[in-house]
Amino acid sequence: MPNPLRSLPTVNELLAAPQLKLWVERASHTTVVAIARRVLDEVRSQWRSASAEVEFPSPTELIDRIATWVGREERERLIPVINATGLLLSDSLGRAPLAEDALAAAARIGQRYCSLEIDLDSGESMDRQDSVERLLRDLTQAAGARVVNNQSAAMHLAVASLARDGEVLISRGDLYDFGEDYRLATTLQEAGCRLREVGSVNHTSLDDFRLALTPETRLILRVDRGAGPAGGVSMTELVKLGRAHDIPVMASVALASLIEPAVLGIDAKGTLSDWIATGADLILASADKLIGGPSAGLLLGKPTVLEKIARHPLHRAVRVDRLTLASLAATLRLYRDASLAMHRLPLLALLDTPLSNLKLRAEHLASRLRATGVFAEVETSQGQAHLGIWSPDDVAVDSWQVLLKPTQETAAQMRKRLRKSTPVVLSRVVEDRVVIDLRSCAPGEDGAIAELVENWARGSDEEALTPPPVAITSPTLDPVLRRRQEDAADAAPAPPQGNH
Repeated sequence: MPNPLRSLPTVNELLAAPQLKLWVERASHTTVVAIARRVLDEVRSQWRSASAEVEFPSPTELIDRIATWVGREERERLIPVINATGLLLSDSLGRAPLAEDALAAAARIGQRYCSLEIDLDSGESMDRQDSVERLLRDLTQAAGARVVNNQSAAMHLAVASLARDGEVLISRGDLYDFGEDYRLATTLQEAGCRLREVGSVNHTSLDDFRLALTPETRLILRVDRGAGPAGGVSMTELVKLGRAHDIPVMASVALASLIEPAVLGIDAKGTLSDWIATGADLILASADKLIGGPSAGLLLGKPTVLEKIARHPLHRAVRVDRLTLASLAATLRLYRDASLAMHRLPLLALLDTPLSNLKLRAEHLASRLRATGVFAEVETSQGQAHLGIWSPDDVAVDSWQVLLKPTQETAAQMRKRLRKSTPVVLSRVVEDRVVIDLRSCAPGEDGAIAELVENWARGSDEEALTPPPVAITSPTLDPVLRRRQEDAADAAPAPPQGNH
């Protein structure tokens, strides 16, 4: 009996098809050949393992299957999206969008060699973090500063440097899981420390810490989630206790900000300067949350403590690269003028957008969407967006939303359709409504959402254009600041001419 596998076309015969020739030009010959071989191997494997007769795909079906697979492989996985979820700092969406200043600085430094670890005055080597450290010291009044690749790395490095082979005291109320893949207790144990829980989940007193002290105690740790004191013990009290027993005190701050949180409409306990003022030996913070910078963990505190951390072998493993340093420095420079930071940093601008502005945008978007006939109901409603640092409903921010009830599909199906479109629109579903939250949307993105749905209504295969990358800026920029920016631009020296 003849072997049916011999009837399969060869890879070269398949690649002669016009459809695959286009993919060879767009992707590469190597990529298409590899996938064609995988598809043929899959067909052969199915035939060999089948107990019943297998119907072989035709050459046309094989070509379509290969083309689909190549298209899936070549599609970019990391693309910009319109965030209409109302979650401003979602891990899944990359946390805070970066300012144009930060992007330009990273591009400028990334395109050429740079003076990363060279002092141009002396020609000697220097610490790559010098410029960022100075900015952090100036902005927070910290005596010293270091930067690593994220706040989790900062925690691991700090406890491994300060408390290895010893005990770390922490209130039971501070032992949280920071997502599915990060547990604080596990981190402390992996860093070589022994965790010693004090007090209870809902209350811990200063006496609980005092009575837990032993000769093995190496560190007192406070974890601040942004709402209320940790177990009823203030940071000032913990610092006083630590100094009395010569034990360092460290705090990890979730809602670390360089601008008073109340100005942003956030209920949190002061700025990083306020935390430094408690006298703590070390403060840990994240640059890509409320500060609005790139992914980085900040360690702020006493130089003697930071020197010990810098000497730890793990320090080099978690150090930041030149692009992060450049974009972080550009972000921090904006904070020299609080009004400028509010205007130029996308996250702060989103938080600073007045409710009245969001209401007008919601009504205009609802009017356009209502006219498409795609929805049975289109309503606007005042609601709440969230920071989304700890959980989807952790820190609320007032917002305006557009609520959509589809005519011919469920809300879940519509949400998926928006997610699979171009531009990608990420929304959420509440009961049987698709919710478009404008607190997390840049102003120019409203029109892209409306255009996308209008194309659906016309039955057009043409997808809406992704809005051009426009900086998210605060609409409340005062005229004085605008004039100051224009004056600074006029006074800037002309760029050098010729090759240098």
